[in-house]
Amino acid sequence: MAGLSNAVGNKSYLKQKYTANKAQGEKLGGTEFTMSFPGYDNVGVLVRTTQLPMMQREDVEDFGPNGVKFVQSGPITNSGEIQVQCVETITGEIMKMVVDVIANKTMLDIDLSAAAESLAGGSPDALKFTLNDCKISCDQVDMATEDVTALVRPSLRIVYNWVENGLD
Repeated sequence: MAGLSNAVGNKSYLKQKYTANKAQGEKLGGTEFTMSFPGYDNVGVLVRTTQLPMMQREDVEDFGPNGVKFVQSGPITNSGEIQVQCVETITGEIMKMVVDVIANKTMLDIDLSAAAESLAGGSPDALKFTLNDCKISCDQVDMATEDVTALVRPSLRIVYNWVENGLD
């Protein structure tokens, strides 16, 4: 007989997993978010990709007898960086902000939250973040004559010094 000798179908097991997944309700789509930059009201709608900030504590390592390792939680790591990709307009809304914040050493508090259609754009507290004292920089921006359907998409590097979550 061809095939694996221990392969067994189990449709009732799969139905249990399907039912458990369905019971969790609608899943959040990757397109359902909003990001706002205070003082730059036209920028948030031009954000195309972003990231939720990391959440972690530093690892504190101990090595006991015979080199046995034990890791415990240390201080909270409440700063970091995210990458954000935008689409530029012909009036240069993104680059206006970038030039302004870099030239003036402006640090922004940026709000990021889920915006589910089924919640009318609302967000549960667990999916609301404020990134405080953000330093913004912009990578090189690609433009090319041979790609006639591409949009100009500035990529922002946002370094945040503190993050607050809606559950804090």
